[in-house]
Formats: sequence, structure tokens, C-alpha cells
Amino acid sequence: MVSDALAHKWTLSGIAQRFSRLIDEPADAWLAWRVGWFVYRAPGLVKGCPLPELIGRLRTDRARESKRYRATLDKIDRIRGAWLRRAGLRDRDTCYVRALTLYRFLDVEDRRIGLHIGIEHRDDTRERLRGHAWVTLDGALLEGPDAVRDGRVRELPLGARAR
Repeated sequence: MVSDALAHKWTLSGIAQRFSRLIDEPADAWLAWRVGWFVYRAPGLVKGCPLPELIGRLRTDRARESKRYRATLDKIDRIRGAWLRRAGLRDRDTCYVRALTLYRFLDVEDRRIGLHIGIEHRDDTRERLRGHAWVTLDGALLEGPDAVRDGRVRELPLGARAR
């Protein structure tokens, strides 16, 4: 008797069930591994590298690896979300890690992708400063926090508008 319910997550069948929901084609297994490794390393990459240099490295890596797999927005979102829900990686679920991951792995072909960083407008100067990161494709917002959609974020001119 086969059950549609998920098996316990730490059993072999549970791991196989969850993994099969992420993978549509064989190349997705490689993409899933690369996204997970990137999510794990992202905070260290940001701390250890000036932003323009990091963006340049991400752009080069994306161009080199886009020949291995077709990474669509839905596919990256599904795989990235699975990693960010794991214990030990939940604290990395920030707009910065999400934007960097999308910028790094999205297959954009000949379109123009942009990585943007900004600060949310505050009415009360005693409020905590909130920074945001988002991704655009051909100038249109692809993924970003609600504050960006609502126009409450001022973009920082750090050379972060990577193309």
C-alpha cells in the first residue's frame, strides 16, 4: 500500500520523497547542491569581499554555469526555499541572501539583470535602520521585499547596480 502522506523526514524514504519534489530533471540535482552550498556560504562571502568584487564574481560564475542547467525563477525559488527552511540555515533567510542567490543562479540569457541595495525610509529617526536587497530583470522588479514595491526604499549608489 502506497501512501500519499510524507514519510518521516529523517527516514530514507522521507528524504527521497522530499528530494524528488525539488528535482524535475537530472541537472536540477547539481543546481540544488550548488544553491545549498551558496546559501550556506553567503554570509561569509559578503563579509570577506568588497561588494563590487563580489558582484563581479557572481556574474562570472553565473555566465560559466548557465550552460549546465536551465535555472528559472520558479526552480531557484523552490530549491532556495527548501534550503532556507532547514534548521541551521533559517537565519540566512534574508532579502540579501535571497537576492544574491537569485542574481547568482538565474539563467537570464541575453536579458539585463540587476542587483540593488537600499535603505528603507523611516519616519521616526529612533527606529532601527533597515536595509534591503532586490533583483530586477530588464529594469522590472523580479523579486524583492514589500518596502521596495511600495517605494519606501532609497537605493544606495554603491556600484551595486550590477548588470
